Amino acid sequence: MTCIKAAGPGIRYSAAMSTRDPAPVRPPRTPLLVRLTYGQLALAVLAFAAVPVLALKKVQSPDVLAVAPASADTIDAAVDSVASPVAALASAHPLARGEELFGQSCAACHQPTGAGIPGVFPPLAKSDFLLADPERAVGVVLHGLSGLVTVNGVAYQSAMPALPLEDADVAAILSYVNQAWGNEGAPVTAETVARVRAAGPKS
Repeated sequence: MTCIKAAGPGIRYSAAMSTRDPAPVRPPRTPLLVRLTYGQLALAVLAFAAVPVLALKKVQSPDVLAVAPASADTIDAAVDSVASPVAALASAHPLARGEELFGQSCAACHQPTGAGIPGVFPPLAKSDFLLADPERAVGVVLHGLSGLVTVNGVAYQSAMPALPLEDADVAAILSYVNQAWGNEGAPVTAETVARVRAAGPKS
């Protein structure tokens, strides 16, 4: 070390001078564990940032854009493809439809067995009144019946209301009744029901 003294008006100072430049000071190194932690965080940030970009590319891909909203014709075709086998099954088993409708509209009075309720509602099983005149039976379903009727030799004084059913449903019910419980009547067509309906109730 060299000490320099300088005189001046009331001033005295000293400075320390080194004969060589001091060695550069290196900054402290970040610990390895800290650096690894920072690296993992950076990778996680990059991964999350890439998710929206990948999702946007997926949405804009040709395969996704090729899927257009279904048109009305496409929906109708899909419905028809489902309805056609169902309609074919119903037409192949009309008696099953008639049995279902009978259970909903007629069984409460005439009973699921067709035996009716003695003294109140006449039977349909082996019924001479039913099988003697098929078109009369159609008229009873369409327009109802009241007053005295004799079935299998037994008189019944009761009333039956008209049933609000389509022609095809009336035909299905009577076709089922004509062939159930040992009955041997003929099937009834919707055309027959339509003709009886157009003719109106008989006095």
